[in-house]
Amino acid sequence: MSRLTRWLRRLPGHVLMRPFLGLIPALLAVATARADADGPDYYRVSGIAVGGSLAIRSGPGVEHSRIGELPAGTDGLRNLGCQGGLTFAEWEKATPAEREAGRKRRWCRIESRGVTGWVAGWFLTEGEAPASPAGPVGAGQGPTFDCARATHDVERLICGDAELAALDRRMDSTYRAAVAVLAKVADKTAAQRSLRATQAGWVGGRNDCWKATDKRQCTKDSYLRREAELVAKYMLMPGSKPVFYVCAGNPANEIAATFFKSELPSVRLERGDTVKVGVATPAASGTRYDADFGVSFWIKGDEVAVEWPQGNTFTCVVRK
Repeated sequence: MSRLTRWLRRLPGHVLMRPFLGLIPALLAVATARADADGPDYYRVSGIAVGGSLAIRSGPGVEHSRIGELPAGTDGLRNLGCQGGLTFAEWEKATPAEREAGRKRRWCRIESRGVTGWVAGWFLTEGEAPASPAGPVGAGQGPTFDCARATHDVERLICGDAELAALDRRMDSTYRAAVAVLAKVADKTAAQRSLRATQAGWVGGRNDCWKATDKRQCTKDSYLRREAELVAKYMLMPGSKPVFYVCAGNPANEIAATFFKSELPSVRLERGDTVKVGVATPAASGTRYDADFGVSFWIKGDEVAVEWPQGNTFTCVVRK
């Protein structure tokens, strides 16, 4: 249903009486002229390879400057209207080649996580609305800890926020899944003890969000980052096929990267006997993943700029 139709249906009946009937042709003309600005309320990034990203630009075209990046699979992009491409009448008459060329002329203005800009419309499909904004917590919808005993500012914030409480429940499920994975390893007792310790450390870090200017956003980001880390480290969802990168021109120096479509995209990096887990972070271009101890993995096309360990930088390329 078009936005114009939804708007007209919300109008009281008397508004469409005779004094206003003369406006209807004009409104329909506007709707026809702007048909390419209609469509779903929200988009999702589609057709981008795992590990890649879609550029957000300041205007509708590649000649405009990049102002951000959207990792592959990003959902909840609010549709602010599109331009370019073919009208339906033109599409009906076009050849397959003309339809494909028209598709690649379409640019859409979107808003995602406070950033507004233009993206190539041919990499968008209908998506879902992002999680509900902050609101009161309903009965049975609280976090996994006892709110009656919450003493920390951040804990009280979570107890009064439906979205944060839902993230806390989701984190509990993700953590339990990681514990279950470790139950199958030979040294499960020690491995599970280590996981409990790092999870407790994460809770302390989450609670440090009371120092942040935007306490709620800091808390939400903390949940999403930790979830992405657990997903990639313990492979809690299907990942991509590993992508192998040859580093510093030495075939013996190789990194295997497996990408995961967690809400905050993540990557599992294997180099020799070492495993690092990176989480997508904003970058001026390409897709950047940051791991602990200063390790970073910044993908730009078939090349990646790596810092591992901190202070040691080198370039890798996809193994052909």
